[in-house]
Amino acid sequence: MSSVCPAACPPGRQDSLSPPPHGQASKPGPPNAASNLVTSMKLPLQTQALRPKKSRFLSLPLEVRLQIYDYLLFRDRDIYFEPGTAKAPAGNIIASYHRSPGQFDLGKTWLDIMLVSKSVHNETADVLYGANRFHFVMTSVWVDSPVKQNQFPVNTFSFMEKTVVPRLRKCSIEILADTATAVPYHRVQSWLQDAVNTFGDANQLRELEITLLSGHFESTSILPLSWPGTNSWQLKFVLRPTDAAQHYQFVLEPLHCLHVETISISGHVSGWFREQLEGRIRQKTKRNLPANEYGERVDTKRRRGSVRTKTEVTTSLRKFHEPKLNWMALRS
Repeated sequence: MSSVCPAACPPGRQDSLSPPPHGQASKPGPPNAASNLVTSMKLPLQTQALRPKKSRFLSLPLEVRLQIYDYLLFRDRDIYFEPGTAKAPAGNIIASYHRSPGQFDLGKTWLDIMLVSKSVHNETADVLYGANRFHFVMTSVWVDSPVKQNQFPVNTFSFMEKTVVPRLRKCSIEILADTATAVPYHRVQSWLQDAVNTFGDANQLRELEITLLSGHFESTSILPLSWPGTNSWQLKFVLRPTDAAQHYQFVLEPLHCLHVETISISGHVSGWFREQLEGRIRQKTKRNLPANEYGERVDTKRRRGSVRTKTEVTTSLRKFHEPKLNWMALRS
């Protein structure tokens, strides 16, 4: 029984409402108001004119684009990230900072091209960070400090964006620290380990220069600044004798995991250790270095109180500046 009353339909529509004979496909009926409404609600197809066109600049060969980048961006420059501290005029708030490359370093450089697109940014970043030499400093600063024992460790390498570091091809790191003290020694070693991890195995580093200078800081007064009622101080780095400073050369041990074609290590480093470390950094395939074995000492600590207890504490006999790895194994 049909659910639609034939009497309620116009004569011309009764055939279209009746089911087709068995085995025959139904023919589409003439367009009506409902179908026209649905058709009008459909989104128009995107024509060829409305589709985004590929940039003519990106259609150029890569060699041509790189040549254009060389004209727009600077290359073969020395870019310095220098440390410093600043004190606010109101209060005794002192914060460490670093000086980013300024107009003197950058010169007349058109960096807006790096904002065109992601692909252009990646290409220009390779030119900008790969064709220039970047200089970093690991040290302590002390400027305008009201307390004479305050030192502010500054690692300008840590201010570099971690996604950009693997693009660097030429890098220089200068270390000025009181490595004869355990805390600065471990701090510098941790900074170097973080730098090695940031470069990673897939880095593009081609030239690396490391300068290690060991010494101590002395405070010297300078002319007062324009802020009334303030005294200005600065740190003066005094180098240790070379023979004494070479005892702390193993602070550079974390660098042995890097692979760099051209490596130069200078400063308070003995000749044999410089030769071993540079040779290992140049090696692409490295063999594992055995660790040095040091004795242990067991100390008994007694705790006073209502209940006296004894606790055994095991400590290594290794001094903080002694090598963790057996570098003599490479000499044999």
